[in-house]
Amino acid sequence: MRNRLLYFLLPLSLLFFSYKENTHRELQFENDKVKVWKTIIYPGSPLKFHRHDQNRVIVGLKGGKLLKVEEDGSKSDLIFEDHKAYYLESDPPGELHADINTENYPIEVIVMEFKD
Repeated sequence: MRNRLLYFLLPLSLLFFSYKENTHRELQFENDKVKVWKTIIYPGSPLKFHRHDQNRVIVGLKGGKLLKVEEDGSKSDLIFEDHKAYYLESDPPGELHADINTENYPIEVIVMEFKD
């Protein structure tokens, strides 16, 4: 009986503790032409308001759906599929947005931002 309880509780505890990390960016490479980083967006830990001043390519490593929330309250979906690349233009001047992971698992992307 005790072993059965452990087999039941162990997977639940791993699920509970596995997403207590915060969304973050990890710099991968940078030179005078491009900046590349990996972003991991955890459920319940959104990317805070920010903007992109440069055009960029995003590659879904572990894709999913993000809810993009503009400062004015408008919302749109950003959907990234695993192993697919997407081109996104720079944000309009002065506009900020936040990104919220609507999945129940972390979303991982590589962002390549062009400097010129």
